[in-house]
Amino acid sequence: DSAYTRALELNPTLAAAWQNRGNLMARANRLDEAASAYTRVLTLLPGNVAATYLYRTITAPTGTSCAS
Repeated sequence: DSAYTRALELNPTLAAAWQNRGNLMARANRLDEAASAYTRVLTLLPGNVAATYLYRTITAPTGTSCAS
């Protein structure tokens, strides 16, 4: 996390660093921080498919099904 934090201190517009930080936070089950990082990606790159998917994956209610 410290490498991404440092990179983002130097350049807060690095969408890839925000997404990677989000991935790291999600793996650590720090979902609020992950969601915040993915939101930042989407602010920088609206419509980013990967960030949209990752954000929805961690913010979707549990126990839901896509099956009809």
